[in-house]
Amino acid sequence: MKKKYFLLYLFILSLFNLVSHESKAQTFKPIFEDGEGRSSIIAPLGFLGVNTENSSIRFQYFYSRSAELNPKIPAEIKRNRFYWGVDVAGSAAGGLSNLFSYGSFTPGTSASLFLGHRSLFFPALDKQGAPVLHGKNEAAIEDWLTLRVGGQVANYTLYDENLPFANQIFSEKFRGYLTQLAYNVLIGGATSIGVSWDVARENNIDDLTPVQFRQQTVVPDPSGQTTRIFEREVNAYAGGYESFIQNTFSLDAVRYFTPASDINYALHAYGRLKHDHAQPVYRAGLGFYLFPQSKIAGGVFVESGDLTNKISGTPQFSKRIDMGLTVKFILPGLGVPSP
Repeated sequence: MKKKYFLLYLFILSLFNLVSHESKAQTFKPIFEDGEGRSSIIAPLGFLGVNTENSSIRFQYFYSRSAELNPKIPAEIKRNRFYWGVDVAGSAAGGLSNLFSYGSFTPGTSASLFLGHRSLFFPALDKQGAPVLHGKNEAAIEDWLTLRVGGQVANYTLYDENLPFANQIFSEKFRGYLTQLAYNVLIGGATSIGVSWDVARENNIDDLTPVQFRQQTVVPDPSGQTTRIFEREVNAYAGGYESFIQNTFSLDAVRYFTPASDINYALHAYGRLKHDHAQPVYRAGLGFYLFPQSKIAGGVFVESGDLTNKISGTPQFSKRIDMGLTVKFILPGLGVPSP
């Protein structure tokens, strides 16, 4: 717990130090996610980020053309509503320190392709390029519909004490997939709501217990008077490993604040309904994000992976609470494009 509070303090201190002294407007940056890296708020934004809760490094890139003059009718704007993107992530169940082993990058790797459509129900610009305002309050509203398709590849070292000694340590290959459909609404550039459904083949590696061994190989010389002992360190996971098909329904809500200062901030509340067991599992959390006047942004979040204690077997609610940190570097030249 002390380590998590230290991460919180370090995060806030670092972002305050990155603040620029020049005040300028900022655009909405959808970098919000939970401890699994999951979010239903998906919009065109490029970044390179880290999530400490699921021990991942993530790269995301979107491409979208902005509105332009219609060559057939010069007085009108031709709107380009479609966008596409890629997302690549590497993670290690044992923590960020396990992302690298003997100088090699050795995580489970996932990759996704995005295809999206902007202004599905709420046009952001009229044919002359003027902003379209909606409702009595005349608020600008943008919406996105995004389809995400991807896969995951991972190799795990497992330990089962019930097997014969020679077979207790073994390797397991995992091949997963993900399909997600998400819809987002951004109201007034500050309030965003996202809903999504996804189906994926996943596993329970995060629920297994990390174990560490020192394995020795003894080699005697032909005379039998001298032996040579070789040692190597083995990191494995103990417990009943399994893979399964999981359906997840997500709801995310974000309120973005832009006070008269150089730092903007946002509150992110989210809930997940996961169907991968006999009983549904509810996941919920709350995040606090800072957006200094720089390309670095991030937040801390507190969440419960089993809100109603359906599968954890831990009656004490405080022990089902986790804290994570995510930091994103916004890539130059990318962001929410003009409608």
